[in-house]
Amino acid sequence: MFCLSFDPYQCVERRWGASGAELPSCRDGTLKWRWYDAHQRLRNQIDRTYEARMDFTLEELEAGRGGVATAPDTNTSAFLAAQQQRN
Repeated sequence: MFCLSFDPYQCVERRWGASGAELPSCRDGTLKWRWYDAHQRLRNQIDRTYEARMDFTLEELEAGRGGVATAPDTNTSAFLAAQQQRN
């Protein structure tokens, strides 16, 4: 879920969350791949603060500025199983 990209300048496979270096119809160059990878921390962030700065450079994003390092746990099946055990 957190691999989905809403950047209209990414190829459609990336916007749908495809991974891997070989995507047949994706003609994005190395620089666009770097941007997609660097945006992962921003995609991991579920709470949006609209007054927060978002004009990061590629180098700042690659250095870990902005967003959160890991995506939150969204395993719905595990959550429901734990809730059932609690009851």
